[in-house]
Amino acid sequence: CFGEIGFLGERQSFTTVVATTDVAVVSLNARTIVQATLQCQVQFQRVFIRTLLERLVATTEDLVQQG
Repeated sequence: CFGEIGFLGERQSFTTVVATTDVAVVSLNARTIVQATLQCQVQFQRVFIRTLLERLVATTEDLVQQG
C-alpha cells in the first residue's frame, strides 16, 4: 500500500516504489475511492491506517536503536 498519505492528507503526493519481486498493481485515485460505497471506503481507510501504524512503529524502533 502506498500513496495513502496523499489521500488521507487530501494533497497531491509523489511516491517512487521499486518491486523486488513480481507484483500485481491496482492503481486508484482519490475520486475512485470517494465514489465507492461507504463500506469499501472504510476498508481502504483501515488498510491505510494499518500501513501508517506499521511505518510509525518501525520508525520508532529505528530511532530507539539509534538513540
